[in-house]
Amino acid sequence: DIFQLVYYESPMWMLWIALAAAAGKLIGGLMAERFNKVNYISASLLSSLVLLQFSQKHPVFLLGGIALLQSTLPACVVLFNRFLGNQPAMSNAVVLGLAIVLGSFPYQFPDVELFYWIGGTLGLLVLLFWFIKRKVRSSLN
Repeated sequence: DIFQLVYYESPMWMLWIALAAAAGKLIGGLMAERFNKVNYISASLLSSLVLLQFSQKHPVFLLGGIALLQSTLPACVVLFNRFLGNQPAMSNAVVLGLAIVLGSFPYQFPDVELFYWIGGTLGLLVLLFWFIKRKVRSSLN
């Protein structure tokens, strides 16, 4: 957990992390209304992955990565709500879980090629979402 890591090394950064996450969500809500949601999510996730890789070099990279990662949440909730057939609670559950999983990769596998882990996980998540969508549609019919 990022908060525990920062708390034990430097507790003052916890406030900055919380502010970066809040700012990211606010900015992400604005960006989701203005731009193509899929393109914005892709660019933000890729940018946050790069910044989080360098987060051990300087805390600014950590804050920027957290803000970009959190900025994807509003667009993801809207997209998954449409994908799941207007189920807001399920959309929030899926999106928040996905953000946590993707954000943990740089810290869980620091010495391993991340491309394979992220690609494999995203592939499994796409299959899971496809399965959920089929279940939802079959239960509605």
